[in-house]
Amino acid sequence: MTRHTRDASGAGWIAVARPTEFDIDYSLSRGPDLIVTPWSLDFNIEQLEPRYAVSPFIDNDYRVALLRTRRFAEEYKDRALRIQYWWDDGDVSNAAIYARQGTPEAESLTNWTPPIIGR
Repeated sequence: MTRHTRDASGAGWIAVARPTEFDIDYSLSRGPDLIVTPWSLDFNIEQLEPRYAVSPFIDNDYRVALLRTRRFAEEYKDRALRIQYWWDDGDVSNAAIYARQGTPEAESLTNWTPPIIGR
């Protein structure tokens, strides 16, 4: 069985699209089981600074593009897990993992636990 995951930092989108742009619709059409984002579950389009929300830059914001797609809203948005990770300097960042509806990952999402990594 093949599992598909997309990195929402943009690199994964570029790899499956043309070299200079990302194609979220195409990537989601491949049916990735998981989408890992470098932004928190708290990221919300409605909470963007108003000047940014009406600027031309928003059209190139892959975070907004992902959250606006019908497929993401229907198949991933309600099946998310908040994760935290630590940088080498001790800073903590928030991220999110979204699981596609109907996958084993989505069914067991509430049972996931962060790994314990030691040195």
